[in-house]
Amino acid sequence: MHPLDGAADGSFGGALPAGDWELRVHDPTRPPAERVPITVTAEGAAEVALAIGRPGTLQFAVTDEIGRRVPAKVTLFRQDRDPVGDPALGD
Repeated sequence: MHPLDGAADGSFGGALPAGDWELRVHDPTRPPAERVPITVTAEGAAEVALAIGRPGTLQFAVTDEIGRRVPAKVTLFRQDRDPVGDPALGD
């Protein structure tokens, strides 16, 4: 299903042939979601709630040699891509 096919409240719908299915929500910026098994019957609709994990968070403090917090710039780069810095920002 394309992301633009859903409703504003996050609900979605569609027709599937009768049978057993596994559904999974996917967002490349979030951890993988579990597959949710459903059974679709010829007589009716199936309802299912899909969930996806929160993106990761990072907390840090930059300190000097005696443990005092100091102002600093921290730049994060993805491991799976070549780093792209901005020389104007000191990268």
